[in-house]
Amino acid sequence: ETGGYIVTEAAEQADRWTDFTRHTLEVAERGGVECLPVTPAEMRRRLPMLRVPDEASICFEPTGGLVMCERAVRAQLDAAVDLGAVLRTDERVLRVDPRPDAVLVVTERAVIEARHVVLAAGPWMPELTPVTLGDALTVTRQVVQWFEADDPAAFTVGHFPFVMWIRSHIDDYLD
Repeated sequence: ETGGYIVTEAAEQADRWTDFTRHTLEVAERGGVECLPVTPAEMRRRLPMLRVPDEASICFEPTGGLVMCERAVRAQLDAAVDLGAVLRTDERVLRVDPRPDAVLVVTERAVIEARHVVLAAGPWMPELTPVTLGDALTVTRQVVQWFEADDPAAFTVGHFPFVMWIRSHIDDYLD
């Protein structure tokens, strides 16, 4: 089975995430994306290796999937270079100064003037942007979990759906 499940546990529905699953169903409907409510019993039947509590709120997006992030970033960088971008890696950016007709980027090695700049600085983004923009940014850490599997082939792309589980502690629902 491919596609993907979104699970919000009861404790998270009224607390931090305000039923992320319900909101996902609403957004999917507005956007014309197929996303179906699923009972905990049905998810347990489909994925018996997961402990799904009876009070969980669940939806399944059959056309959903995952992105292999390293490959995706490489493809984006290659496309940018094909369109004329110049990549500068392993070079610390000290300052970014927007000007009326250009952007000045000061690095530890050079001063660069460009028409456009793409900043991908993670938690350092507010330090590199003008105060007005930096104040509007909220950087959050997105944690990805990796697990050893008894049967790795069962979890390969095309054989196992993605599962986005809105929960504070991952040990609470794995066997």
